[in-house]
Amino acid sequence: MTVEALEVLKRDDTYIPSDGPHIAWEPCQFIDDIDGYTQRQSRGARLYLRDGRRTLAVAEVEGTRSTVIDVADEVSSQIGPWLATMRHLADAVALEGEADTLDLNIGHLVYHWEASQDMFVTAANHRLYDEEVSMAYRYEDLVRAVVPREDQRAHPLPEAAAMHSARLRQQAEGLRAQALLTAPDLREGPLPGVSWVGPYSRAKHKELRAFSESTWYADLPHQLLKGWKAADTAVWSAEERTGRRNALIRWAAARGLPKKVMADASGIARTTIDRVLTDKGTPA
Repeated sequence: MTVEALEVLKRDDTYIPSDGPHIAWEPCQFIDDIDGYTQRQSRGARLYLRDGRRTLAVAEVEGTRSTVIDVADEVSSQIGPWLATMRHLADAVALEGEADTLDLNIGHLVYHWEASQDMFVTAANHRLYDEEVSMAYRYEDLVRAVVPREDQRAHPLPEAAAMHSARLRQQAEGLRAQALLTAPDLREGPLPGVSWVGPYSRAKHKELRAFSESTWYADLPHQLLKGWKAADTAVWSAEERTGRRNALIRWAAARGLPKKVMADASGIARTTIDRVLTDKGTPA
């Protein structure tokens, strides 16, 4: 089946996003910290898989302008069958981002409120007390703006916020499960080429990349492994299920994802992962 290539656009001052899916590329320089003292700079670009004005995933390409354009053109002809999966994963990243922000705001609310309540107010520190109360109310407004009103009426605000955060994360799990079930059959080969990463916030991007560079570049198979834990894989036959699982494990390993991370994300036993990666006779 022939898949139509996506439009490829340069992301510069004249860039106008297409209404539908497309690839946008933006020249940039990459700076790698080699040993804590020495840095290496290299030219390249970031590729953005976009659906209208919305970014679904990002990838990095090192090389000259012509290399970047060649890679972008190649990617544009490969990504079509993966669009539904990428949309689900981008939605999951967005929901988890909302949950992270809510958790952070409720933490600030509790901190500033408790600080104001523990303070013995005097003429010398009343301004500090007013600042703590003001900050508490500020974060309370942020939390109340996103937590459903029925939850706020039924529970204390911190408890209602925790419930809503858990609900958002559960919805994200469901979206990753859908992403796995709509993904092309990995037994026919994983998505080749660049390493796509979800559209994380700047803060989350920095946190995840600092935690593990290998996990960062394996973000796509890592997210699909998370989907494996939540998905109803009974829709596949036992043979197909095993084949898809093994292909996903091998793809994640090829991208550098550690075995422990695979097991934690997917719920697949570490012994099974070891066997899949060492037994060439296991169905692919």
